[in-house]
Amino acid sequence: MLTRLTTYLTYAFVFVYPLFFLPITSDAYDFQKTSLLLVFLVLYLLLSLTDSIIKGKVEIYINSTTVFLFLLAGLSLVSAFIQSPNPILALTNPLSTSLLLMLPFFHAGMLGQKERDKEMYLNLLLLSGSLISLYAIVNFSLNIETGLFIPSGSILLSAIFIGVLLIVSIPKTIHSVFNAFTDNEDNFYSKRSVGFLITTLILLGGISVLLIRLKTDAAPILLPFSIGWEIFLTSIATVKSVILGFGPSNFSSAFTLLKPLEFNTTVYADVLFTSSSSYLLTLGTENGLLSVILYVFILVKTISLLFAKTDLEPFERRVAAIAGLCSLILLSVLPGSTTGLLTCILLLSLSSYPKPFTVFHLGKKDSMRFFLLVIPFALSALIFLGLSRVYLSEVSFKKSADLLAQGKGSDAYNKEKEAISFNPYIDRYHIAFSQTNLALANSLARKKDLDQKDRENIPILVRQSIDQAQIAVKLNRTSLPAWDNLSNIYLALTNFVIGSEKWAEESLRQKIQLDPINPSHHLSLALFYKTQDKPQDAEKEFEEALRLKTNDARIQYQYGLLLIDQKKYQEAFKHLSIALGLVSPGSENETLILNTIKGIEEYTKNNEGINSNTNKTESINSQEPSNLNVSPTSPPIPSSIPTIEMKRK
Repeated sequence: MLTRLTTYLTYAFVFVYPLFFLPITSDAYDFQKTSLLLVFLVLYLLLSLTDSIIKGKVEIYINSTTVFLFLLAGLSLVSAFIQSPNPILALTNPLSTSLLLMLPFFHAGMLGQKERDKEMYLNLLLLSGSLISLYAIVNFSLNIETGLFIPSGSILLSAIFIGVLLIVSIPKTIHSVFNAFTDNEDNFYSKRSVGFLITTLILLGGISVLLIRLKTDAAPILLPFSIGWEIFLTSIATVKSVILGFGPSNFSSAFTLLKPLEFNTTVYADVLFTSSSSYLLTLGTENGLLSVILYVFILVKTISLLFAKTDLEPFERRVAAIAGLCSLILLSVLPGSTTGLLTCILLLSLSSYPKPFTVFHLGKKDSMRFFLLVIPFALSALIFLGLSRVYLSEVSFKKSADLLAQGKGSDAYNKEKEAISFNPYIDRYHIAFSQTNLALANSLARKKDLDQKDRENIPILVRQSIDQAQIAVKLNRTSLPAWDNLSNIYLALTNFVIGSEKWAEESLRQKIQLDPINPSHHLSLALFYKTQDKPQDAEKEFEEALRLKTNDARIQYQYGLLLIDQKKYQEAFKHLSIALGLVSPGSENETLILNTIKGIEEYTKNNEGINSNTNKTESINSQEPSNLNVSPTSPPIPSSIPTIEMKRK
């Protein structure tokens, strides 16, 4: 009874996981699928163990691929605690240590399945893929807007998933049609061939639609492979990084620190990538060269399966092995997803011959059996408790974002506070909470008639904003968004909080240390020095920004304005002329720059005082478009905020 219940549970999971998503968390796809996998594994373990205790025999199925997966999971776990600035992120983020820890258990569980069940799993997977394809086809045909995601994930990752399923579906279709023609007396193969033929046609239609969308409205933004490869090679420059990498869920830190200078010349220069060009490069950068070697071992093992000889009919297993091998290759050159990784591991397990690695025969003592049952149930309870807190925190955080979009700041404040109470170790929660506190303080300060309660709440909200921003930095010291948020808060409070300019400068410099070749950080620091009346320091930062990227109209224009303030008109004219050549003809930016240049030309021609031109330039500067005005500050807090003293945390 329990054996069949376990099988039906697995049937349901294999069919559901590609389709499963819930838009109640910020990540409605990978996070939800990873959570579903954890729930499935716990239930599968409990049912299997209970069944084994009743039978008095425990069978453990593993092969060399399972061993490699366990080694990969162990390596990622060690890296999370040694290399990652925040191990909790690695243990809660999808496509990180959490998923790698579950994959070997999933592989081992699927190894022990019977041959008829393995075929059913393949068919259920094809059925699930067919439904996703139909969804894509219908929405495309009816011109229904679906955004960049469908149930299986993004358009690109869904196309990869459907492509892998076609590698299963096409051989099965050919095999069924061949059997139908050679065995005319058996109507089973005729019906089967029709079913597989329809499935293949639907999958072909689905992938065609997805490929069209990738060429039109859903073109993905991917890190160029050459850049990802260079980052990976640079990341393994030390013995420690060879073994452990930069740490799981920490690719963005490796990217900002190690990206080459030529990245500034690409169209993605302002993009912060959180994953590399492919899943394998992300894995290697985060977990080290050893993880790549283990991945290659799995690849080689899969190739050997294609030449393995068994006494059973090898067709289903060989099809699964070919599809699994193709999936591994695709993950080597393209990004990965929870759906893609689970499909890959499922195919690898289905391609193996089911033979128990070891068998434990339980004694007749009830105490021993009770002991084996209690511990897994206790561990499962702890896992569910931890998962529930992580899950509820994500739900609360998503609700807060929705409330902010509706303009309900106070309600969003409470939901963000609730998310932090469930899981206080996620830096992005604290970043959002700090921004909400500052926005609420700003809103209160703009009120015409402030009562006593509002006057008391404003400094409290400002202090909470600073504290939450500092907590975010402490939780993840290599997070560029955390430091960016902290610097913006300090800059916004420069005129209202004693000592904030000092901390603003330090946080801006920390951003440069984390992202050294990004000219925008030097530009922000230059503009800060300009507001602090430090023209020489500002000039140095402008020069460094231009060294990193000369063809940036923002930098050239702002540098020109600084030089005008210093009455260096010839140099200012040179930089403004360069900026003029970098903006679109006929745009507002062109008009803005031309007016500034005209002011310089009139002054130098008439050799008169520059008061009128200076005032004109300052007026232009205050009205300049956003793509030329790179202000390092958030909207200033009104002067009604009381001045408070800053203290180092």
